[in-house]
Amino acid sequence: MNRLPTISLGAAVCLLLVPVVSLAQPGLGAPLNSGDLVVTEFSGQFGIVSAVIRVDPISGTQTTIERTVTSALPSVIRGVAVDANGDIFVADVSTPGKIVKVDAATGVVTTFASGGHLQRPVHIVIDKNGDLLVATIGNDAIVRVDPVTAAQTLVTSGGNLVTPTGMVIDSNGDLFVADPALFPQPGKIVRVDLSTGTQTLITASLGETPRGLVIDPSDGFLIVVDGDAPGIGGVFRVNPISGAASTLSSGGIFNNPTAIVTD
Repeated sequence: MNRLPTISLGAAVCLLLVPVVSLAQPGLGAPLNSGDLVVTEFSGQFGIVSAVIRVDPISGTQTTIERTVTSALPSVIRGVAVDANGDIFVADVSTPGKIVKVDAATGVVTTFASGGHLQRPVHIVIDKNGDLLVATIGNDAIVRVDPVTAAQTLVTSGGNLVTPTGMVIDSNGDLFVADPALFPQPGKIVRVDLSTGTQTLITASLGETPRGLVIDPSDGFLIVVDGDAPGIGGVFRVNPISGAASTLSSGGIFNNPTAIVTD
């Protein structure tokens, strides 16, 4: 199943485009259709500390799937991913953090995986085998989580990873990670071999805060959004082999861009 990439939208919101069809929406009896947007947020208004929200891509209608005032949803959530069954996995970035699962059929929220290597998980992608790949900022790691047993495997940690944030998997099964790092270190794009955990620094010459990235389907180049490149933000094309980068767009109306997705 092909999935559009999960993208991080700043500190409070994460969004996922859902390529699934006619899946039961938790607790509401309405289907989660192909193309629907699934948004996670925290520190919302009206007492909603965190929420998972469905947004109709045509009308913009918002429907609450789950929220902390009515369920076991954590209060500080970030990344979100949807599996082939339509179940929603959400990263709880609080300390120590965990991954929760929202069952598509019942709406029940359960702790799916916690402890171990999952120290402040911030982002989730799902690979072709259905495994969850989780970026954690508490231990600067990429962690594989089995979708059935929730068993954790540390893929890689440390090295070039300082604050791994955005992630995307290419057609070869390699993981590319956007790491905004910490000042005065430069932001980086890092390739991770998911079989061996080997890290390869692709580039550290974009800006200070690369956070989101996707793959251009026409040529396999990375398209990276950087919020400080320099100072105003920009979008870059990056050769995934050589690391050579060119500016696709910068300045203009950009003001700290943090996310990107292809249509």
